[in-house]
Amino acid sequence: MVPEAYREEVEKNVITGIITRNKGHISSGVIGMNWMMRELTRMGRGDVAFLLASNKTYPSYGYMIEKGATAIWELWNGDTANRWMNSCNHVMILGDLLTWYFRDLAGFNPAQPAYKQIILKPDFSIQELSHVKASHNTLYGKMISNWKKTLTHLEWDITVPCNTTALVYLPTLDEKAVKDKDVTFVRREGNSTVWSVPSGNYHFSVSMDPSSGKNRAGIVEDQFLYEQASFPECHGATIVELKNGDLVASFFGGTKERNPDCCIWVCRKPKGATEWSAPYLAADGVFSLDDPQAVLAGITAESTPADAGPVASTFKGDKSRARRKACWNPVLFQIPGGDLILFYKIGLKVADWSGWLVRSKDGGKTWSQREPLPKGFLGPIKNKPEYVDGRIICPSSTEGDGGWRIHFEISDDKGKTWKMVGPVEAEMSVPTALRKANAANVDDQEGGEAIKGEGEKPIYAIQPSILRHKDGRLQVLCRTRNAQIATSWSSDNGETWSKVTLLDVPNNNSGTDAVTMKDGRHVLIYNDFSTLPGTPKGPRTPLCVAVSDDGIHWKNVMTLEDSPISQYSYPSIIQGKDGKLHAVYTWRRQRVAYKELDLSKLK
Repeated sequence: MVPEAYREEVEKNVITGIITRNKGHISSGVIGMNWMMRELTRMGRGDVAFLLASNKTYPSYGYMIEKGATAIWELWNGDTANRWMNSCNHVMILGDLLTWYFRDLAGFNPAQPAYKQIILKPDFSIQELSHVKASHNTLYGKMISNWKKTLTHLEWDITVPCNTTALVYLPTLDEKAVKDKDVTFVRREGNSTVWSVPSGNYHFSVSMDPSSGKNRAGIVEDQFLYEQASFPECHGATIVELKNGDLVASFFGGTKERNPDCCIWVCRKPKGATEWSAPYLAADGVFSLDDPQAVLAGITAESTPADAGPVASTFKGDKSRARRKACWNPVLFQIPGGDLILFYKIGLKVADWSGWLVRSKDGGKTWSQREPLPKGFLGPIKNKPEYVDGRIICPSSTEGDGGWRIHFEISDDKGKTWKMVGPVEAEMSVPTALRKANAANVDDQEGGEAIKGEGEKPIYAIQPSILRHKDGRLQVLCRTRNAQIATSWSSDNGETWSKVTLLDVPNNNSGTDAVTMKDGRHVLIYNDFSTLPGTPKGPRTPLCVAVSDDGIHWKNVMTLEDSPISQYSYPSIIQGKDGKLHAVYTWRRQRVAYKELDLSKLK
């Protein structure tokens, strides 16, 4: 119905309606739902269709189930609407959901009437959908589509009924991917190959290229650290490579950020392994009321009881006399020739944070008792420290009524003693929340506290990451509330720093990370979006990689995630001994994603 010239704009408006105006929920009723799911898939947004199908909050099909429905309501608010105009068994609003299940998830599509010829074309792009099991009785017999996948591999069993044929779409461009002599390659179509398959039972095992797609060249591995865990949400991932090539990642997980059950979890990927270990508990915010360290974390008898969440095996004492607070923002750091350190914070909110660390002597398999950092020290706030000429330089920052300020915590004796440099002075700039008259300026859990006053303020900068230049200078890149990434420089190994200024690189008021490669190039991982005037933050998508020779001029070279379903955030990136890059980040607060990147493969 939509003229071709307007199709892109209409599609954009549909997505905006679902994601922005309806906060990821259904935005139509009886008429629209007859087409919504299949049209979303057709426009390449099967992920948004899956979001609508799997939601459990109002308005959604899942909401009906959560409220005890055993049939489809006439209205989305069937639990509260007037019963005189609200059937509890009303198939119309089901729309094309079931059709979408069979056509786009199972892949059943008729190429000829009555499925005399079948098109088997599931949408394998939905990242969180790992398996489908489906069958349908045709006039010629039962057709079957059972598939299971990771982000990079597919196992698919199909049955093509007697006296029919099928065109099977496989998510690979390899024209020799299928060895079965009865299966014939037909053509390439988009990022798929099409195969002619006669009646019978077949199994396909296909590797899916993680670099396939727009601006994805250079991605050589694509994984989740885990698919299921004992906690529903996660955030703040960090990664380190050990001397033997093993990878260790950490993050905090719990029911929700700030909740006292949030603990620090670790996953390991030994060198040569194909998968990560399941998450295991490395640290918590649990203190006995008899522990003298409890006062350092502000723990009192009124704090949350310890049994409100997991408790690390290192805890000693009576759990009934223990209390807890949330854990935040772990940062891994391998001391050269020493322990693997895991810094983290404990507190009810950012203003309540205290700094702590645990140590591992076996590559992250086991962890020590918790140790406090000196009073007033928080450790690296989000991004990894740098070890420069025997000096550990931890990039850190603070938030609060006085603004957002970066500082550095430095140790010249491998962490035995610490000193603080900063806060670093910043140039003046108007925060985005104050760039539009009468815009809402309120506390935001992700965007920060409401900013007092009007006009210019010292640049709101936090969460620095350190770059190392060939001439010995250090540079930091920082998250801001000013729509651009901020920077500062040091020519004396971190003793002093230049005024914080803004770069011509977008920032959405979300965390970034950066690393200097062995060849001297600098790599930035960030959300390529500038916060709009009058708003406190931008969407945490897309997640991109940029490269620079001088730390000032940056080129976006790779897109890791581009779904409108936010968020892909708080990344951490390192370079391995083999030259490849390793990145971890929050995937919609549900999982931690991992990418291995090879910049030599950039086109």
